[in-house]
Amino acid sequence: MSKLNARPKSAADLTILCKVVDNFGDIGFVYRLAKNLVQLNPQREIRIAVDNLTAFNKIESRVDPALAEQVLEVVCADSLQAQEGAGKAGNEGKPKTAGRLKIFDATNAAVCAREWTKKPARVILECFQCGRPDWLEALLFDGVTRALIINIDYLTAEDYAEEFHRLKSGTRSPLVRKVNFMPGFTAKTGGLILDAAATENGFIAKTAGPQILMFSYPKDFTPIIRAILRWNKAAQVNLAQGAGKESFLAANENCLQEQKAGGLFVRELPFLSQEEWDKNLYAQDILFVRGEDSLSRACLSGKPFVWQAYLQDDNYQLVKVRALLARMRPHFDAGDFAALENFWLLYNGAESSGKPKTAGAAMEEACYEFLERSDKMKAGFEAFARSLFELGNFAEKLDEFVSSQEL
Repeated sequence: MSKLNARPKSAADLTILCKVVDNFGDIGFVYRLAKNLVQLNPQREIRIAVDNLTAFNKIESRVDPALAEQVLEVVCADSLQAQEGAGKAGNEGKPKTAGRLKIFDATNAAVCAREWTKKPARVILECFQCGRPDWLEALLFDGVTRALIINIDYLTAEDYAEEFHRLKSGTRSPLVRKVNFMPGFTAKTGGLILDAAATENGFIAKTAGPQILMFSYPKDFTPIIRAILRWNKAAQVNLAQGAGKESFLAANENCLQEQKAGGLFVRELPFLSQEEWDKNLYAQDILFVRGEDSLSRACLSGKPFVWQAYLQDDNYQLVKVRALLARMRPHFDAGDFAALENFWLLYNGAESSGKPKTAGAAMEEACYEFLERSDKMKAGFEAFARSLFELGNFAEKLDEFVSSQEL
């Protein structure tokens, strides 16, 4: 972010559309992007229209789900702006307000139509193929409005991310242009949203054993728990809120009944703000993550991590997992990568080709080998993270792209 003030800023406003499909991943990405964009360009007005303010409130408690319209100040203590102001008299250590976000309930058509009629959208960030609300569609295609729609798609390591990045597509009006802008893992994509690395431990008290973050979709975690107990009985699992929490707790209860000498220590985390989530993610030793936003933070953390992709028809999630593994492979020792790949694929639903008689036994052995090699794997994860930082900041590239357009 050293280039924050190195170029002229566009005055074009941004409208960000978000439809919450998968709990917190969609709004988590949108909120992170909006904060980054307002930090880069505090003069730009950013309006977020989201269809689920309750989900937004879970990661940002200042958002009131009952309000159709509200303003959120963005405070970026780690921003360049704050660093530059910290040395001034009376400002030591005080965070700076980088700008404001206007938040709207996208389901309140009357309030939104009034707002966007008063000030039409010029640039629209349509996140994750969420579509446009009817009230915006009517305003956008009125025959006189000029606008640019930027489709921001899901994060993927598949080759099509490079093919689609900055690819133009048509709309039903010659006045409304549309272009794709793809996050990704290569220089031919937009990269990932970069934040200052969170190194604080948050509220998690360090214990003698390793700290493991568990954030997942529902599955049978019995083999995972058994593997952790075999690896290190002093391990602490910090269990995140979300769809997979109950299935993990049920599996742990079953394992506790099996273990005569004690079981796995699990600490259930409360809902965390995005800033607290980041701090605590970076404080862990090993990460089990799912979803768009947490995957990107895990990739950038340099910590050993396991990704659970969203289950899709015909096991298409394995295509996505294999694509990401292919991007990671060059950074790892061959033996370590083989263990990593084997566990990731089994964890995401691939059938075992090894000797264990049952899927559960195969999963347990694969998880145990991953955990046993995790210290040795750190160098590979750190090298992968460095390669992603070298690609630059998705938000900054998007900001530069918008600034380059004639609107």
